Amino acid sequence: MATPDALQTKTPPATGVVILSALALLAGASGLTLSLAFLASADYLDFIAGAVGFIVGGVLFAVGLLSLAMQSRSPRIAQTAADASMCLLALLPPLVALLTWPVIYFGLFIPGFVLIPAVVIACVAWSWNQSRTVAKHLSALFRSNDVALFRGILFTMQAVAVLASWPLFIEFLDLLASMGYKVGWG
Repeated sequence: MATPDALQTKTPPATGVVILSALALLAGASGLTLSLAFLASADYLDFIAGAVGFIVGGVLFAVGLLSLAMQSRSPRIAQTAADASMCLLALLPPLVALLTWPVIYFGLFIPGFVLIPAVVIACVAWSWNQSRTVAKHLSALFRSNDVALFRGILFTMQAVAVLASWPLFIEFLDLLASMGYKVGWG
């Protein structure tokens, strides 16, 4: 009769299911966030689209969260679920950069433009520091020993996302202007 330890090593980890659960959680959170802009629209069709997106985002978020919670109860999958959850921390520096732009633009405006380089440098430095921890979890998730490769790829992706957050915010302002909101000086 096989011992529980022998059975645990024979069964493959459910890495794919854990990654899909984390992606569902991420997609739900993104859908909830993006739907807020359309919920504030005066156009009826934009409002309906925002409401449907908000409901679907909430369902996806709940499904991902429940799936990760249920999987983490199994001792065999708990570490994989923890590694996948910790990999989501890689999104924090780009997300902070993206959420800082509305505060600077609408709250401080002209004095705030002096802060833009400081915010970008701080978020890129934070990405470099955080990529070390997340790369360890990624290498454990993919069962690889090349943490330096994961860190380099992760940091590059984070830095590109931080730098792309400003043009993305400008596109968001254009979207708001096309929906009838008054943004900027004009």
